[in-house]
Amino acid sequence: MTAPPAPGATALPTSRVLDVIVVGAGLAGLRAAHDLAAGPGGRAGDMDSGMGGGLDVLVLERDGRAGGRVRTEHHGGFVLDLGAVLPYRAGDAPPGSVPGPVLPGPSRLALVIGDRVHIGADPEDCLRACGLPEPPPAVLEALFQRIHVGPPAAYLPGRVRDAFAPYSTAYRRAGNGELVHALLTGTGPGLRVAYGVSAEAVDRSGGLVRVRCRDRDGTAVTLSARAAVVATPGPATLALLDGAAGTAARSRAFLASLRYGPATVCALAFRARPRLPWAYAVTPDLSATMVLARDMGPGVGTVLQAYFMAHKAGPAAALSDAELCDRTQGLLRRLALGDRDRARNDGRDGGKGLGPVVAHAVARWPAAGTIVSPASYGTSGTWHPAVRRPLPGVFLAGDYAGVRGDCPLPYGMAAALASGREAAAGVRAYLAGPLPPPDPPTGPPPGPEPGPAPDHERSPGARHAPRP
Repeated sequence: MTAPPAPGATALPTSRVLDVIVVGAGLAGLRAAHDLAAGPGGRAGDMDSGMGGGLDVLVLERDGRAGGRVRTEHHGGFVLDLGAVLPYRAGDAPPGSVPGPVLPGPSRLALVIGDRVHIGADPEDCLRACGLPEPPPAVLEALFQRIHVGPPAAYLPGRVRDAFAPYSTAYRRAGNGELVHALLTGTGPGLRVAYGVSAEAVDRSGGLVRVRCRDRDGTAVTLSARAAVVATPGPATLALLDGAAGTAARSRAFLASLRYGPATVCALAFRARPRLPWAYAVTPDLSATMVLARDMGPGVGTVLQAYFMAHKAGPAAALSDAELCDRTQGLLRRLALGDRDRARNDGRDGGKGLGPVVAHAVARWPAAGTIVSPASYGTSGTWHPAVRRPLPGVFLAGDYAGVRGDCPLPYGMAAALASGREAAAGVRAYLAGPLPPPDPPTGPPPGPEPGPAPDHERSPGARHAPRP
């Protein structure tokens, strides 16, 4: 499991004002909630009335688990990372937690074109091996989708080079789910997660942020807080803010421009440990985009994960789990992994091939990642740092907001965690500042914001209290 099983129903505090409501328990939301609920230095601490201590934070999560696109399952010693698969950085772990070991993985790539398997140290090495100075569109797309979830033409031109970047197959022995666990358990009593709660709208009135939602029984509830972090994917965030009077037009335009790509993942576990000449295989001519191999060590076995990206994701997602597992096994046979003669050369599995599947798992991700498009992130696109503050006291977080440098990559765990930290810092500065300006009048949203956040969102000062 990615996180501890969801506890019993968390009582929703409708009769009091919270410090902060966080909508969404993905990495960005959990990082923001952790930093806000933790005491000085980011470590667990009791709540107090000063801004240096932990705040009273409630996280609303629609699903029955935390982690968002980080999903780790454990099956008898096998670790299946069905979402974010590259190991999180040790520096991204919350203070006081000890990241588990990273197991190195070989980087050799197999590029499968037709019936030929070309093996090399990196994509360019493979392309030279198969005599392709310039990859055909289907091959370029498959190489690109080792990292991204859409076609190269939909991205900023500078990102196309990612198709030729090295790809690490190292992984954390306990899976990336250990980071989710650390974020959930590394604070004091100020952080609570309410599972099965669907947020429907985020607005502002009476100097407070109001979040309309439905609890796990479907009962409509309105919660109030002095500030909120909305950490849901762009389209969901836009829907939550749709009815909020005064939402910045710049934020609306940016959120409306965001697009996401789908992915489907099928992981199969085997007791055999074939000595493969590659760590991952890119398969442009087959039904999957890529197959990743992980040796779980003696006494455990091997995990092989098939990734169906972009236009290949939909047909795979439409299959039942059993059908998709059968299709993935057929794909492995095409890669000669079921060939007894090939396996006999290994010496570790006794010539038995992979043998039976001993565990499996499937994940379907309709919105697996942000498409880094010119419309959203180009020089004339809708991105601006101010889009992360659509209303006074409301801050946006998510990997889509983790923009860095001239050629941004707002995608993945590092970007999500960075945006969560930034949102938490913004909330603390907002709550420590002077009173906000009056709430905007109801009616159509105003024109585009003129630029950076107002001073009251950046300046330290007296602890903020809601207007009467």
